Amino acid sequence: MAEVDACAPQGVIRDRVAALGEGGLRLAGGALATFPALRLEGAATAWLADQSLGRAVEIRGAGAPDRWGRLPAGAVTVAGPDGAPPSWLEAQLVAQGLAVVAPRPGARCVRPLLAREQAARRAGKGRWAEAANQPVAARDLARLNALAGRYALVEGRISAVNTRGRTVYVNFGRRWREDFTVMVAARDRRAFAQAGLELAGMVGETIRVRGHIEARGGPAIEAQTPDQIERLEAAK
Repeated sequence: MAEVDACAPQGVIRDRVAALGEGGLRLAGGALATFPALRLEGAATAWLADQSLGRAVEIRGAGAPDRWGRLPAGAVTVAGPDGAPPSWLEAQLVAQGLAVVAPRPGARCVRPLLAREQAARRAGKGRWAEAANQPVAARDLARLNALAGRYALVEGRISAVNTRGRTVYVNFGRRWREDFTVMVAARDRRAFAQAGLELAGMVGETIRVRGHIEARGGPAIEAQTPDQIERLEAAK
């Protein structure tokens, strides 16, 4: 698969899926392959069991396992039944609305997954069939405050960008103690700029940001990786 070869070209671990557990695939070798670019929905577990249990898999571009044996996968491909070509598990989960793209630092293959998520959202597949799961407008403070503690997609126009202390505040309204804000650690500004997100120069642009809604005076999301932010359009 060309997409997987391009976004997770290094390091291939071949194994077999022995069980499901803790939001990932328990491999016969003992490691737990996790999906650092995704949040799985409830129906994903049954689908993963049907599509992967007992099958050979390739873990592409994996990071180092942690002390609990969790192996963050860049991408997971699974052998098809009866000699069918392998399939990219994360892409299928997202395309069917069984997972939300929720990248953590170090996640790979995020951009092609975002494209599949957009198609699934427009088609109303899986979780996207429910209006409550659609992106929330940054100006809809009542709904954002009600979503505190939950993972959400938020869309809005950047009104100002300010740095105070160790944090860059990307604001979406004049009342910064009440309006929606995206927070980025000042030490991460260079990484965001290298990804094409020069935050200070994005005032007036409309973006989509994803993450856990926090109550910080007003609702806020902490962006730990540039992949959490999508540019939708520049202000005209």
